[in-house]
Amino acid sequence: MGNFLNLLLRRLAALPVMILGISAMVFIIMKLAPGDEATTALGESASEAAKEAYREERGLNDPLVIQYVKFIGRLVQLDFGLTTPPAQSVSQMIASAFPLTLQLTFLGVIIAVVISLAFGLLGALYRDGWPDQLVRVFSIAAIATPSFWLGILLIQWFALGSSPVFPSGGAAPKAPESEPGCCIWHCPPWPWPSRSPRDSPAWCAPRWSKNWTATTCAPPSAMACRAAK
Repeated sequence: MGNFLNLLLRRLAALPVMILGISAMVFIIMKLAPGDEATTALGESASEAAKEAYREERGLNDPLVIQYVKFIGRLVQLDFGLTTPPAQSVSQMIASAFPLTLQLTFLGVIIAVVISLAFGLLGALYRDGWPDQLVRVFSIAAIATPSFWLGILLIQWFALGSSPVFPSGGAAPKAPESEPGCCIWHCPPWPWPSRSPRDSPAWCAPRWSKNWTATTCAPPSAMACRAAK
């Protein structure tokens, strides 16, 4: 018992050092990635003034040591920053998906425990017999099979076939359907910089249904939608 406690204390003492080392590796790899962060976020067509303002706002002009300290400070506060435009909180995205991840994890653990106990008991009852040999072959094949490839096959067989057994979606709330013949607009919130509400910016991406078309970023009226059916 004393040896176990000593080992546990040593592991706990080394944990902060390991976390700092891993975070430093992640930070360095991100900084060594090719390309400019401002150009990646704003696009090649952004002006140099906009890129410089982005760098100043995000602290990219600070020394690397200062950037790393701020990086660690945000991690401690569970602030993982924002995605590239459109800016969304990474922490909120993780929080919204975390419950579903836990459900899938617990379901996978339960299935794995049930199958493992069944095969373990079968191999123990028929030790060195043909059931034991079959369990060994199955276990080795399962370990050797790439999980990402097997997962794609299972999804194709049981969720996307002609008669799916398991649903491939539906956990997220369903988006409201548009009236037939209308378009679903994906425009940034007003105000747009240096533009009027009737302009159609290049980064406004409408998604069309049927044969409705429009030239402005303002949503069409219900009468126009009905006329386009």
